[in-house]
Amino acid sequence: MHHDYPTLYGWAALTVVVCAAAPVHVAARQAAETLPLQLARMRSVLGNRRLGDTLIARGALTNGQLRNLLGLQARREQGWLRLGELAVQEGYISEAQLTEALRPAGQLTPQLGNAT
Repeated sequence: MHHDYPTLYGWAALTVVVCAAAPVHVAARQAAETLPLQLARMRSVLGNRRLGDTLIARGALTNGQLRNLLGLQARREQGWLRLGELAVQEGYISEAQLTEALRPAGQLTPQLGNAT
């Protein structure tokens, strides 16, 4: 019995591609959904405003709380943390408040359950 090995390898490769397509598509879609949030958290300046100023303007922090957080950030022994992460860790703001403050200006937050 004669086998055409290049053809068999070609079919095997095609089978692998077809089988891997769905998991790769799902992973790529999940990455695409989380990427904007991760990029927003990486920005240190929003527009020309700092995160601390944004949180104060939104009423999430007071000037005293911001000064306290900046002091904690400067003398922290466990390693440096971003201001927003430190504010959540210390209980000054919630994760939702941080996400909202990091959202670019003018971008609307989707409201769930308010369909009219």
